[in-house]
Amino acid sequence: MSRRPSALHAATVVFTLALGAALTGLNSAKEPAVGRIHGTVTAQETGTLIPEAQITLMPGAEPGNGPWEVYNATTDAHGAFAMARIPVGVYRVSASSRAHELKKTVVSVEEGQLGNLKLEMAPVPEYLNLD
Repeated sequence: MSRRPSALHAATVVFTLALGAALTGLNSAKEPAVGRIHGTVTAQETGTLIPEAQITLMPGAEPGNGPWEVYNATTDAHGAFAMARIPVGVYRVSASSRAHELKKTVVSVEEGQLGNLKLEMAPVPEYLNLD
């Protein structure tokens, strides 16, 4: 004896499947694809690691791409830094310290990847005066 599902049962199954798909879509919308970046900062003229350098990631390869979240880090005593949960995309990197600055640098953050940056900062001109 075969029993056919009722219309109410069929509607419940369809609603449950639709709700599950909607919730899955909502969860994925809340969790953007992210990556991580770590690296070191050195002085271009000596290769010495630079502690306490300020590193900033700004979305977009060129300035003026809108009001986006900016990511900051400071190098540790060994000139190393790390940034986690950075949304996938292209970022401008800026870095500075008391006596050094970074030339224009662009980095791409890839989903689930750990990017390794080796930043070489040039001396700020007024610090080159040896008189």
